[in-house]
Amino acid sequence: MAKLTALELLNEVLRNVGDETVSSLSNLSGQKLLAWNALNEALLDITTSEQWKPLEVWGQITLATGTSTYAKPSDMYDFDRNSFRYNEAKTIFYKTPQEVDREYVTQTNTGSPEVIYEFGDYWYVIKIPGTNENGKTIKYRYWKLPSLLSTDTETGTCWLPEGFDRTVLVNLATFKVLHYRNNPEAAIYYQKVYGDPKRGIEGSFTKLVRLYRSPTMKRVRVTAYF
Repeated sequence: MAKLTALELLNEVLRNVGDETVSSLSNLSGQKLLAWNALNEALLDITTSEQWKPLEVWGQITLATGTSTYAKPSDMYDFDRNSFRYNEAKTIFYKTPQEVDREYVTQTNTGSPEVIYEFGDYWYVIKIPGTNENGKTIKYRYWKLPSLLSTDTETGTCWLPEGFDRTVLVNLATFKVLHYRNNPEAAIYYQKVYGDPKRGIEGSFTKLVRLYRSPTMKRVRVTAYF
């Protein structure tokens, strides 16, 4: 068994909802376009519902003298607030903007970074890096948004591990299409994905979480402070 391609994923959904399959992803329209959009909507829902091992990434901020703001990764949807560290040796504490305003009356001092916070599309560093900090880095862990399925790449696959693209993604997209049509069979596909705790039925999403969710990150790898 191999991961399903974008074309195969769409045809699986179309079979489930009783529609004719397609031989190409070009010029999709009507209910076939609805099914395609449901696939990408379901993929985004699955991605952002948890922190997943396959989507773990290291982020890096390269410090520059006199610069306190740095762009956040455009593909980031979540990050580990306890993972920031400076120069692989010093913990940097993540705080909210309100905490920073309360604890740092003066925010223009220069020196070794102590705190990081986010606002808009930027990271803000306090203290502001000086010449001694220029070129050094702050590293952290985050989870990226994967590319959505594209009609331009029929053989493309999604990030979900083999098998779960069928049991989670296809079934969730099928639910979305049937629910849109007010078809009562939608409940069957919802149960396939999320189960029924009252009846002791485990869904495929629970199995995905158990196998591929990132571990809870409560402790910082670097513990040195200075």
